[in-house]
Amino acid sequence: MGPDFENSKVLLMRGPVELISEGYAGIGWGQFQLCNFTTADELYKHLESTQQSVGRSGNQLRRFIEVKQGDIIVVPAPARIYIGIATGKKQFCADKPWGENQIKVDFPCDAENEPISIARTDLKQGLQSRLRIRLTVADLDYFKDEIIERYNDIKNNVSSGALSKINKQSGEVLEQFKAKLLDNLRNRNHYLEAGGQGLEHLVKELLELEGYTAVIPSKQSHEVGVDVDIEAQSRNPFITQDLLIQVKDHVGYTDKHAIDQIAKVMRKDDCYRWVVSLGDFTEDVTQHADGLSVNLMNGNQLVDWLAERWQELSPTTQQKLGIASVPQLVF
Repeated sequence: MGPDFENSKVLLMRGPVELISEGYAGIGWGQFQLCNFTTADELYKHLESTQQSVGRSGNQLRRFIEVKQGDIIVVPAPARIYIGIATGKKQFCADKPWGENQIKVDFPCDAENEPISIARTDLKQGLQSRLRIRLTVADLDYFKDEIIERYNDIKNNVSSGALSKINKQSGEVLEQFKAKLLDNLRNRNHYLEAGGQGLEHLVKELLELEGYTAVIPSKQSHEVGVDVDIEAQSRNPFITQDLLIQVKDHVGYTDKHAIDQIAKVMRKDDCYRWVVSLGDFTEDVTQHADGLSVNLMNGNQLVDWLAERWQELSPTTQQKLGIASVPQLVF
């Protein structure tokens, strides 16, 4: 490890991929201009004075605010990742949905000034798994040595530009797959069970692939006004985690009512509540969910998850979704 990175933090920053070519990594939370805060304490004081809440998102916002020059930024993209070095400069762009808060990042580029990517399959299994984390800003310090090694590979090897183009083409094919899959799901062009039950079973299967024990409780198991479609648990010597999930087979937008239904469940503090929807969420609904510590997954994020795990789905589920496994050339 070079001395230049001795004090550098490593962060995953999940945002619009198109910002990379502009030399930025971006995240959402457009209700806050995070570039106006130099410390997380300043943000927390602002939240207190304005009576706003970000729920469990506080640590993610803190990580973004505390990014300094020389920190290593990893931006995930379809089938690949980009690694760059933060300059410390931050800005706010209201016209970049889900990427309003931005930080300037120097990404290694090829001879044509295109940012160079790394295929996810070229990463060790542990890092590949960590990239699946459902956070916008996450700590990757545990994988610092590997990430620095991969950064030096692309920084010093100009021939990696050719492989980067193949990675990009593979990513474009994957994006086409995800767009078609989401369109099929939203238009009921599949053989999953009707009435939303098929979608619940699909999410349950994905959770089990992630190592959770998941059940679909009876509709009478919770009090009136509460709706829980899936209860999931992770138990191992290092972490205990409970998930309560409401699944919405929606087209268009999912409103605050879904958030309120799952937020009313009385459980201990380490229980995470989620609303998973085929539809989308407005900024107003997203802020409402943040205030109640309810996590959201929209249709695009759901098919991202499916795209990562589709090969592990049961053959029956793959058939119901219309997924065929055939070789395909990308160039």
